[in-house]
Amino acid sequence: MRRKSGLHFGREKKKVNIPIIKEVVTWIIEIAIVLGIAFVFVYYIGLRTSVVGQSMMPVLTNKQEILINRFIYLLTDPKPNDIIVFLPNGNEKSHYYVKRVVGTPGDTVQIKEGIVFVNGEPFEEAGEMDAILDAELAADGYDAVVVATGSTAKVFPLGEGAPVCTASDILTGRVPCGDRTVVVGGGLVGCETALWLAQLGKKVTIVEALDRLMAVNRPLCHANSEMLERLIPFHGIEVLTSAAVKSWNAGSLQVEAVGGSRELPSDTVILSVGFREEDSLYRALERTVPELYLLGDARKVSNIMYAVWDAFEVANHI
Repeated sequence: MRRKSGLHFGREKKKVNIPIIKEVVTWIIEIAIVLGIAFVFVYYIGLRTSVVGQSMMPVLTNKQEILINRFIYLLTDPKPNDIIVFLPNGNEKSHYYVKRVVGTPGDTVQIKEGIVFVNGEPFEEAGEMDAILDAELAADGYDAVVVATGSTAKVFPLGEGAPVCTASDILTGRVPCGDRTVVVGGGLVGCETALWLAQLGKKVTIVEALDRLMAVNRPLCHANSEMLERLIPFHGIEVLTSAAVKSWNAGSLQVEAVGGSRELPSDTVILSVGFREEDSLYRALERTVPELYLLGDARKVSNIMYAVWDAFEVANHI
């Protein structure tokens, strides 16, 4: 007998695994609870940030990561010597300031001779702290201080009685220049100084330790460097490259050059061998001024282009 084909509605349905579903739902609920607790902790109780600057040393160091308790100040007000975190003037785009509380509302805070006074009494800080070196600047309450103190010229001795000065001394008129001049250093400043003196009628020689002029502190403006490369020989300036100065004696500068030793008659020896960052003011203020920036040659000796970039970045951040 043939079996009839067609739908069969009597098949047994698959059973739902209730224990697995319960376990999955339990996991989802537990994960949601953990995420909820983490959200509440991050946004209402705790905050992670980093210290910017040296003003909190030695308690906290620059770039140190810290975890903040936001909840505590819902229960109590900040007290002197508490370390707090805040945004300056409510500026949401600024980084967090990490500072120690000195005075609370109603207190009178003064700085006298580098010492902080609260209500007429010296402020007792938790731990040993350096004295404020510039009380006047600290007392003025600036939001930010930018230090752009430039650089100082590098110098070295060439013997007793040597008529040595720097390019800055000549360019500013602090030191008179003789008729026979040797410029030690063929960078941008040295070449421009040599050209200016040659145009004044001085006999000028450039002594450069490297194998070509203007070899460092690049990139330079091509119009400027190419102009100098043409004007220096045009004005009769002698150039000695791959050369080193030794000493000055009896009116002549001894130089070791590629072709051997030479004596260059000289009334004035101008040193243009680079500059050194002048950041002493920044170092004096870095522990007392909350928001302090260092830029230009004071941060790293370079040319005017990099100084402008530095200034833009600082101004944009402030």
